[in-house]
Amino acid sequence: MILRIFITIVFSAALLFAQNDGLLNKYTLAQSYENSGDLEQASSIYEELYQRDPQSNLYFESLNRTYVQLKNYAASVNLIEKEIARKPSDINLYGLLGSTYSMMGNEEKAYQVANLEVFKAQMAEMEETFGALVRQLPSETEVPGLLEDITNTALGSGLALQEVKLQPEQRRDFYSELPINIRVSGSYHELASFVSSVASLPRIVTLHDLTIKPTGGDADRLDMQVLARTYRYRAGE
Repeated sequence: MILRIFITIVFSAALLFAQNDGLLNKYTLAQSYENSGDLEQASSIYEELYQRDPQSNLYFESLNRTYVQLKNYAASVNLIEKEIARKPSDINLYGLLGSTYSMMGNEEKAYQVANLEVFKAQMAEMEETFGALVRQLPSETEVPGLLEDITNTALGSGLALQEVKLQPEQRRDFYSELPINIRVSGSYHELASFVSSVASLPRIVTLHDLTIKPTGGDADRLDMQVLARTYRYRAGE
C-alpha cells in the first residue's frame, strides 16, 4: 500500500515537472520569435501560455508587450481590462490602460483612465487613513479602560482628582460622542502635563470648555474643569 502511494506521488511530481518544463520550453521559443522580430508567432505562443495560466504576470506582460509592438491596441485594451476585472485594486493596470489608449490616439479615454487611476489611489489612501483613525476610537468595551487611563494620567501628573465622570452618549451620523467631565486640581505645570498626556493617549480624546481658577487662598494651586470627548464609530448600527 505504502509503495503504491509512493509511486503515485513520484508519478504526479514527474508529470507536473514535465508540464512545467513544457511551458518553459514554449516560453523560451516565444522569446526567440520575439527577439528575431517574428511578433505574430511570439504573440500566438504567448496567447496559448496566458490561456493555460491567466494568473501568471509573466505571460500577461509578454503577451501585452507583443500586442503593443504589433500595434494591436484593441487586443491590448481587451487583455488589460480582463486583468483589471481580476485585480481591480492594482493601480498599475490603470496606468497601463491609459498609456495604451494614448498610443491609440484616444486622448479622451486616456485622460479618463488617468483620472480614474488617481481617484483609486486617493480612495485607497483615504481608506487606509480612515481605518487607522477608526482603530484609535474606543469600542464600548474599551471605555472603562479609557476612563482608567485618564484617571492614572491625572494622578501620574501629580494632580488631585475630584471627578472623572462619563456623561450620556451623544449620537451623530456615523459615530457617537462620549463626553467625560473631569475636575482636577494642582499646580500650573501639573495641569499642563496632564493636558499634554491626555492628548498623547492612544485613543482619540479631545478637550473642550476648559476653565481654570485659583483654589481658595493658595495662589499656587489651581482648579481645572474640562470636558473631554472621545468618539465611537457606529459600524452597522
